[in-house]
Amino acid sequence: MRKICKIYRALVSGVMDMDEVVIKQPIGRIKYPGVAKGLDVASPSGKPALSSVRVLERDLENNCTLVQVILFMYLAGSQPKCSHPELTGESFEEDGGHQIPENPVLGDSGYNLHAHQIVLVHPITNEVAADFAKRDLTT
Repeated sequence: MRKICKIYRALVSGVMDMDEVVIKQPIGRIKYPGVAKGLDVASPSGKPALSSVRVLERDLENNCTLVQVILFMYLAGSQPKCSHPELTGESFEEDGGHQIPENPVLGDSGYNLHAHQIVLVHPITNEVAADFAKRDLTT
């Protein structure tokens, strides 16, 4: 089974109580205004996926939470299988949708989620084959 792990940073409206949550929800593509290839969203007809959400910072003053989201997409097989020791079988029933920013910029599709890192796992050895992380360009 081929695995792709995508790691994001997201700014969540409200202050999360729990330090970590796990979401087991298929992800599929829908048509969305302003996004040529469509938007990837929680969808019962999508590909199996498992997401681990971990709180990085809580901002009580601005009522928001910065989180790291690790998304495991399974491209083969009928059930998601993940050997990550921190992930459990919790599931969430629905997706909160996408908020349109108050001050949008050209090309903004309304996500509060930003790609941070992508990890590809070798299909035979099950070892990390490629790890694409954002680099600090100031050094």
